[in-house]
Amino acid sequence: MVKKMPILGIILSSFLLVACSGMTKEVNEIESAFKKNDTLTSGAFTTSLSHGSQDEEINQETNGIFIQADSDPVFYSETIYSDSMSTRVLYQDKQRYEQVTSGDLDSEWSLTNKDSDQEMSDLLPSLFDSD
Repeated sequence: MVKKMPILGIILSSFLLVACSGMTKEVNEIESAFKKNDTLTSGAFTTSLSHGSQDEEINQETNGIFIQADSDPVFYSETIYSDSMSTRVLYQDKQRYEQVTSGDLDSEWSLTNKDSDQEMSDLLPSLFDSD
């Protein structure tokens, strides 16, 4: 448990540094962390950003989790964009990294817009269920 905390800090720091650069770089940073350390088990993060002028400010909040069971990590994030007129939520679900320790990250992506009132936990079936 002691070894996992510095890695979690590195991941969260990396995520915060690249948060303004777009979702692809954020995910790449987390992929890199998984490749370097196969003992990481779980973590969570939240970031908040504001874009634009005061009159046309857009707020962005990202909440995410990542979980690793054996060598099969799961990454999930929820990004909420809002301004004075609307709220839009972008969900991203990444599963099934193959051979993480060897660096062969064969993965599948699902990128879907959902209603903003849908709970994050509704989109995470059985991740926390134990066999």
